Amino acid sequence: MRVDVANQVDLDVWNQQISGAEHATIHQTASLGEFYRSHLGYDVFYLRCFEGDQLVALLTIRIGGFGQAQLIERPMATAGLRLSRWLKPLLSWQQGPVFLGDPERWPSALAALVDAVRSHTPRARFSGITLPIGLEALVENESLAAFDRLEWATYLVDLRVDEEELWNGLKRSARKAIRKAERDGLEVQLVDGEQGRLEYQPFRRHCLQARGARVTSAANYIDRHRLLRSIDGEEVYIAVHQGETISGLGVFRFNGQISEFGSHQTPESAAQKLNGNDLLKWEILR
Repeated sequence: MRVDVANQVDLDVWNQQISGAEHATIHQTASLGEFYRSHLGYDVFYLRCFEGDQLVALLTIRIGGFGQAQLIERPMATAGLRLSRWLKPLLSWQQGPVFLGDPERWPSALAALVDAVRSHTPRARFSGITLPIGLEALVENESLAAFDRLEWATYLVDLRVDEEELWNGLKRSARKAIRKAERDGLEVQLVDGEQGRLEYQPFRRHCLQARGARVTSAANYIDRHRLLRSIDGEEVYIAVHQGETISGLGVFRFNGQISEFGSHQTPESAAQKLNGNDLLKWEILR
């Protein structure tokens, strides 16, 4: 098999190609890849694997230094980050490769891609990779034999079922929390556009600071939205109680799949057990 490696691709073409696979997620889109490059400082590469003229698999990888995403916005850490990237560049990918066509070709395509990654980035050390959900059997591929394995699990919800089945599939405690939130008069609203995301930032900052987490810049938050807007890849929702935002939840959307990011809740609403996050998740699911 032949693997072509590029550091720039046509975003629309790449995103369209991977959307042909049921297991493709937003983490393998060129739109998110370009956000990692332009705003988080990663080197991003796009690999296409062919058998003859047939495209079999695609893979987006990124290379950065230790703590790249955390340190990129700290001016005092710039020199240390550059040294880290030079001494020990770290390579990773999420939920890839994206495979197309005959599944019998996929193990060979994975092996070809891993070999290509190693030869194209000989100094980089693998810091972590995840395979597509549902294709975990590929972990037995010989090309991954040298990797340490870490098993993890996540909830998968089939959004094609009707609302009643979705509701009955929730835990009893979750249904109870949602009913309480509705009785308490919480309302769910969509954060609209760039202006809405700017207005969302003080709430987000308050929640992050309250739990001692790092506060990333509003500029990065807005720029990610701009890059993902062309694929309708990101939405942010808030729960409002008596005119005040008490909870917020961001979701990535791509190829019929939804995954959450950036869940926030004010400590005040948590102390009052207002259950804003439970209501947000339910409203997004339904």
